[in-house]
Amino acid sequence: MSIQSGLRRWISIGAVLLLAVAGTTIAGIQGTGIRALAVFGTVEAGSGLYLNGVLYDTSHAHVIVNGRPADVSQLRTGHIVAAQGSVSAGSAIADEIALESDVRGEVTAVDEAHDAFSVLGQTVYLTDQSVLDPSIQPNDLSGLTNGTWVQVSAFSTPRR
Repeated sequence: MSIQSGLRRWISIGAVLLLAVAGTTIAGIQGTGIRALAVFGTVEAGSGLYLNGVLYDTSHAHVIVNGRPADVSQLRTGHIVAAQGSVSAGSAIADEIALESDVRGEVTAVDEAHDAFSVLGQTVYLTDQSVLDPSIQPNDLSGLTNGTWVQVSAFSTPRR
């Protein structure tokens, strides 16, 4: 990852986190109790869509995956997304959900000894929290081969 794209990513993450922390009260004098929210988090798919462990109503959500209109059903466990919406009467409602894959391309190398693979000159390390798409079989690093097309959604962290 270049320094410029890394810096841009951290600035974006910071902006989203600032919005999430600050929150905005829409209630006004009427006291409707509706609060706007912005969330940056990890998807847990199942019976409903959970972000960071919170269930969201996505029945009217506008979903964007890699810059294109999409459906909530395209979001998978482990995806890192940004969501905007509101909280009303204790329920979280997602109005917009955006997934931007960090890396998209063909696998050019697999290093099983270090639990890593390379895409577009970037090394991606798998951890215990990594979730691979069920279509990758076997469903571990050995299921990736040179030429396999991947889309990586991940938090960028320094390798120790």
